[in-house]
Parts: sequence; C-alpha cells; structure tokens
Amino acid sequence: AAATVPAVDDATLAASVRAALRAARGVPSDVKVEASAGVVTLRGVVETGEQVERAIAAARATRGVRRVDNQIVPGSMLQFD
Repeated sequence: AAATVPAVDDATLAASVRAALRAARGVPSDVKVEASAGVVTLRGVVETGEQVERAIAAARATRGVRRVDNQIVPGSMLQFD
C-alpha cells in the first residue's frame, strides 16, 4: 500500500507561511517559521501584541495549516528597568 502523502510538505508549508507573513502589514520579517505535519511554530520578538495577532492570523489563513503554535513575544514584555 502506498503511504499517505500530506497535502503540503513541511518545507512548502513553512515557505507559504513566510510569504503570508511578508504580505501581512506590520509583521516584522525576522519572525522564524517552522512546520511539522501541519503544525506551524512562530518564534521571535516583535514590538507589539498587535503584530503577534497579525502574524498568527496570517499563519492560520495559510492553506495546509492545521494549528499555530505561537512563541512570538512582544518586545514590550521584555523591557527592563
């Protein structure tokens, strides 16, 4: 029996999500994207919580994404005294 092939392979899915992030307004280009079996992990530091939400929305809207594991941190949470 032939093995079932995922609808989109991990490398293609990650590239599609990266393209969606680049197209999304206000999402920094240095957000890291990894994909595994339809689960996309986003990592990095952005300036605002709104940028985090935009990145998650862009990733979720990408064909083939089953779940988004957000590990992006807004820089406002990293301010030190």
